[in-house]
Amino acid sequence: MGEPIFLISGATGATGGAAAEQLLAKKRHVRVLAHRQDDRSERLKQLGAEVVFGDFLEFEEMRGALKGVQRAYFCYPIRPGIVQATAHFAQAAKEYGVEFIVNMSQKSARENAKSHAAQQHWLSERVFRRVAALSRRHDSSGKDVRTLRHHRLPRAHCRGGPGPRDRRHARESRIP
Repeated sequence: MGEPIFLISGATGATGGAAAEQLLAKKRHVRVLAHRQDDRSERLKQLGAEVVFGDFLEFEEMRGALKGVQRAYFCYPIRPGIVQATAHFAQAAKEYGVEFIVNMSQKSARENAKSHAAQQHWLSERVFRRVAALSRRHDSSGKDVRTLRHHRLPRAHCRGGPGPRDRRHARESRIP
C-alpha cells in the first residue's frame, strides 16, 4: 500500500482546518469532508486537498467520503445528531478498513453530564470504542480510535505553533 489517505472532517473549522493544513504542509494525501462548497473549501482545494462534500447524517455520503481512506479525523459540528453521525462514520470506516480515527470530543463528555450535548458526546465516544473493539476481535488489523476531549484547545494545537501565552502547551500530539 502506498501513502495513506487522511480524511479530515470539520476541515473548514479551527481544529480540522489546522489538521488539514499541517498534513498538507507535510505533503500528505489529504481528503477533506466539507458540508458545502464555499470560500473555505475552495481554499483547502487550492492548498492541495482533495475536497468531497457530504452530510454526516447521510450514510451513503459517509461511505463515499471514507472509501480508500486509512486515517480519519472526526469532528462533528455543534448541532444535534452526533450519535447518528458517529454510527454512520464508524460503520463506513469499519467497512473500508480505516486503520485509525481521531475523535474530537468535549472535555465535559460523561454519562451523567447535565448537558445533553456533553452526554451525546460521551455516547459518541462509546460508539467509536465499540466498533474499534469489535474490529480488533474479528481481525488483527490494529484498528484504533483516539478520543481528544477539549474545552478550548491552545493555539499551539490549532495552528502549529505557540502563541504568546501558550508556550507551556507547545507540544505536538503524535498520531500514526
